[in-house]
Amino acid sequence: MATTKPPDDPIADGYTWLEPIAWDQRCFGCGSNNPSGLHMQFFRKNDAVVSWLSIPDHLCGWAGVAHGGVICTILDEVMSWTAMHLVRRLILTRSMEVTFLKPVATGRRVKTVGRLESRINDRQATLRAHIEDESGVCCARSRGTFALFTVAAGRRMKVIDPAVLDHFERFIG
Repeated sequence: MATTKPPDDPIADGYTWLEPIAWDQRCFGCGSNNPSGLHMQFFRKNDAVVSWLSIPDHLCGWAGVAHGGVICTILDEVMSWTAMHLVRRLILTRSMEVTFLKPVATGRRVKTVGRLESRINDRQATLRAHIEDESGVCCARSRGTFALFTVAAGRRMKVIDPAVLDHFERFIG
C-alpha cells in the first residue's frame, strides 16, 4: 500500500507543484499567512491533486483525533484545488457528502487526494476526495458538487477580491 510520506523530491517523482491561487494567503486551508491555518500545499500527478499534511493538535475533537469539521475542510480544499487546476474555473462548493471511515489522528502525516469525477456542464462539476492515514488506509472520503464560474461572473458576484480575480485570470491564460 502507498505511504502518506511525501516523496523526498515530489518533482522528481512525477508530481508538479501547484502555485497557490489564493494570493492573499489568508485561506484557512492553503494560506501561508494564516497562523491558525492548515498551510496545505498541493501537487498534481496525472489526474489527481495531492496534499500531505499533519493536522495540528489544537484542531482536535477528542484528544488526539482530528475534529470532523477539520476533516471536511481538508476534503473540500483538495476538491476545490482539483477543480480549479483541472477544470481551470473559479469554484464555489454547492454540496458535499462526507463518509468518516476511521478516526484521523492529529500530529501525524496524512495524504489527501482529489479527482474530478465529472464535468456536468460549463457551470457544474462533481469531484471526489479521500484522506489516507500513515499506512495508506482510507480514513474519510467525500463527494462534492461545485459551481464553476468565469472571472467575469466572479466580478459580477462581487464576493472575491478583484486582485485575486486578476491573478486567476492570468493563471488560466
